[in-house]
Amino acid sequence: DTLDILDAHIVNFGVEFQIIAEQSRNRFDVLQNAIAAIEKEFLMKFDIGESIRISRVYNILNEADGVEDTTDVRIIRRVGTNYSTTRFDFDANLNADGRMISGYDNVIFELKLPNDDIKGSVL
Repeated sequence: DTLDILDAHIVNFGVEFQIIAEQSRNRFDVLQNAIAAIEKEFLMKFDIGESIRISRVYNILNEADGVEDTTDVRIIRRVGTNYSTTRFDFDANLNADGRMISGYDNVIFELKLPNDDIKGSVL
């Protein structure tokens, strides 16, 4: 028997979203609640080969205090000085119904800089 231990390739990503705030709520506060909810979710690290469940992000946002509805969620690749250079095509790995981005057996997803990597807007 043999056991091969290989390094995982890190793929950094960001979350961009649009939400609708409840009418009686301050839009800035609702946006901050939504960003905090996403940040809390991604504090838990991904396992190697684990997929990004976009439908889960919709659920988290819809449950955030003051959010009426979520109209759009996009997962984007983050590149640059502070990020991994691993190439990964998010569009090619999006499943047919658009609810999940599948990872490879040797890939681990990371939301590295929550303050920079989570962007939202309120309609």
